[in-house]
Amino acid sequence: MLSFEFPPFIAGGLGMVCYGLVRALTRLGSRVNLVLPVERACYFPLNEPEDTDAPSAVFLEGNSGVFSSAVLGARVLFQSLGLQRHPGSYSRGYPYAVQHVPAEWRCRERGTGAAGRWSEAQGNEAQRSKGAAEQGRGGIFETMESYLKLVRKVLHAAAFDLIHAHDWVTFPAALEARALSGKPLLVHVHSTEYDRSPSSPDPRICSLEEQGLREADLIAAVSSLQAQSLVKRYAVPEAKIRVVHNAVRGAPPDRETDPVSGGRRWPRTLPEPVVLFLGRITEQKGAMDFLAVAAKVHREIPEARFIMAGEGDQTAAILETADRLGLQGALSLTGFLERDGVAKMLSSTDVLLFPSISDPFGISPLEAMSYGVSVVLTNQSGVSELVRNVVKCEAGDVDAMASAVVELIKDPGKRRALGERAAVEAGRLRWTEAALETEAAYRELLALTKRRR
Repeated sequence: MLSFEFPPFIAGGLGMVCYGLVRALTRLGSRVNLVLPVERACYFPLNEPEDTDAPSAVFLEGNSGVFSSAVLGARVLFQSLGLQRHPGSYSRGYPYAVQHVPAEWRCRERGTGAAGRWSEAQGNEAQRSKGAAEQGRGGIFETMESYLKLVRKVLHAAAFDLIHAHDWVTFPAALEARALSGKPLLVHVHSTEYDRSPSSPDPRICSLEEQGLREADLIAAVSSLQAQSLVKRYAVPEAKIRVVHNAVRGAPPDRETDPVSGGRRWPRTLPEPVVLFLGRITEQKGAMDFLAVAAKVHREIPEARFIMAGEGDQTAAILETADRLGLQGALSLTGFLERDGVAKMLSSTDVLLFPSISDPFGISPLEAMSYGVSVVLTNQSGVSELVRNVVKCEAGDVDAMASAVVELIKDPGKRRALGERAAVEAGRLRWTEAALETEAAYRELLALTKRRR
């Protein structure tokens, strides 16, 4: 399995999808050799569900052998191998990315303008990121070249029956692995360049996506919405596509355990009504629409708090626009949150607003639902085809989204009832189903290989 992300090193939903899917696949009996963009030649054999939390590395050069992370943890192992905290699968070289701020609410103060509150962090991060910004996307292509060389080495050392590659950053390595090994290839598309950059798609990335989709034996799409987009944008034959919806860990049987982090459930820490944006602060995710909705809701419910948890290339625009919209003291940005930070945040959230303009799936609504949080999302997100107990609006309809948020905040009974139904629904959307659908695709690939012989 080829991926640029795996917890605890994630940039977006892809890493959590890989984690949930691999954990379920190993529970069904599949064995996964995971290849990540690390600096040393190694791979990670994941044979049991527990291996996803405490992976072992098989080194291929120098002091070869197996190193387990069971004692020190996956974070220490991955850091020692040079894996970045924010992998490059979504890297844009953001010059104004906000520094990571822990969930212990550095952003709690009221009466301070959003831009003023973050100017120091913004300036520090801008200085630190200057080199990355000047590179633009160049750095990610260099990482992909190194990754291809690593995959070549793994081909000679690891036993495998097929190749499962996640998103465009892995496609060059996946296609070479297919050519050298003769093994079938499943490409798993979580988003395309047309989704991530609807206004200015990078032709280099579009070309790589087109080649990977054309040469793959089968394609896993995370929603029917995305499957239709692949047919329209890349002329992919429908017969090659298998829809494999994402899932969520699901609420545990006891209310003390946190459904996202797996640790102890966090108590609520904010007394005011909280509206949350959880995701990358980008055009694709509708970040500016969230701000417009926040301004409308704030006029009707001045005590409401609006929190944006994430990083992205629209952070600077958000900071510059917030004060002009009258959101002084009402809007807070946390930067990127680790899993515990997400858990704490959702424990204090009343409404999750997911205003995506074009999103093949969107995992954060499912996570929020598992907490019993009421969700307002757009019909232009793939997750909307899977869930019922949410409020659905059209992308860009700021008035409709604002009205929905206001109604839910002003009617606690309706909000609680919707959240309770949502938690039950999310609990039924388990990774086992996604794993079964993925295994069915695997069997198709293996049968296809036999016929070719």
